[in-house]
Amino acid sequence: MSMTGNCTCGNNYSNGLGGCSGGPLDIVQKFDASFVHLPPSLVSHDHSSAGCGVGPTPASFIESHRHLVLLERVALADETNSDQALCLDCAERIRTALELDSDRLEREREMYEETTKSEYRRQENLVRAIQSVWPSDDAEGQDNCIKTEWVLQNYSREIEAMKETCRIQTDETAELLRLQNMQKIISQELDDVEWNVEEHQNFLELEARSFDNAEEQAWKQLSESAAELEQLASTRIQLPAMLIDLKVDKERGLRYPLINELRLAYRPKGDVDKIEIQLAWSLAAQLLLACGSLLQYQSQHWKIVPLSTGAKLIGKAAKSSSNDKDFIVYNLGHPKANRPETLLAWNDLMHGVVQHAICVLNEARKNELVEVSSLGEPPFTSSNAEIGGINLLQLDANDDSGWSRAIHCISSNLLWLSDCASRIVLSDVLLAAKV
Repeated sequence: MSMTGNCTCGNNYSNGLGGCSGGPLDIVQKFDASFVHLPPSLVSHDHSSAGCGVGPTPASFIESHRHLVLLERVALADETNSDQALCLDCAERIRTALELDSDRLEREREMYEETTKSEYRRQENLVRAIQSVWPSDDAEGQDNCIKTEWVLQNYSREIEAMKETCRIQTDETAELLRLQNMQKIISQELDDVEWNVEEHQNFLELEARSFDNAEEQAWKQLSESAAELEQLASTRIQLPAMLIDLKVDKERGLRYPLINELRLAYRPKGDVDKIEIQLAWSLAAQLLLACGSLLQYQSQHWKIVPLSTGAKLIGKAAKSSSNDKDFIVYNLGHPKANRPETLLAWNDLMHGVVQHAICVLNEARKNELVEVSSLGEPPFTSSNAEIGGINLLQLDANDDSGWSRAIHCISSNLLWLSDCASRIVLSDVLLAAKV
């Protein structure tokens, strides 16, 4: 039988629930048997026939709750109410909810059974354990008491072992704490040492900078000294000639050698007086003494006394003794002196100095010193009684021309000797500066 009505959701239906589902009583029985609780999703369900096209609002939530209460009342009603019945859509939703709850209840039942079995097995194990400790009869109880005592003893030993282990762990912990404190102290000491090292490092850096500045100044001074030495080497400064200037220039027509502008002559003649001759020979003796000292020459037979008014030569006789008569004194340039013997003694002394200078010069050439490389041999060869091929023993005392030539040769060799001494001394200074 077909009948029409309004559903609780607000929709009209033409086939009631009485013809399709067997009546409202069947629905009530299904609800009572299943303990169905509708999920919240059903409360906020959007009916397509209701025309709701937006999301849920507080007003729609209250309306859905009222609808749910109405559905429950309709499902639990004792008789059919034609004005308040369920449409097919609402019935389908209730069926779907019942199926979902049925599946959930089935899963819960299986879980309950598994939990029950697990609890039963645990209780059985517990009962067996209690029976093994507390048996029913006396014989088994005695054996089990022995076993229990043995177990207790084992437990006691294990407890003692654990106590000992705990004690050891406590000692180790105390030792570790002590070592930690020591490490803290050592760390503090290392920090102090590091701080001191940094201070020393800063001090050393300052010292290094100061040393660099000092080294730079030293190198600067050394460069200046080397430049001065090079300048000295290039200009060929003659140390003896700085005080005593000897000029021997025959090419320009000079008749007498000049020493500090004084004429070096054999005896007074014309405008050459005896005082000028004495002063000239005194300067010559000073120059010869300076050259011998620079060349470190020491004569065994002659000594020079360079007085300002007149130089003297002191020589030993052939037969040496401690008497004063064994020494002979020669006055250079003195008018009353024996001029040939005096010049012969002078030539003998200067010959020894020249020979010593030649030996020193050869040694310097072996060392390849540049300062003496361009220095040649003496202008005139000499011996104890000869110079420049002139035999002084054969010259007459009145032979002014012969003695003038001999004095010219003596002056030339003396000038070479001055230059040689200056260069050798300068080379030694340069060599010491390079080292």
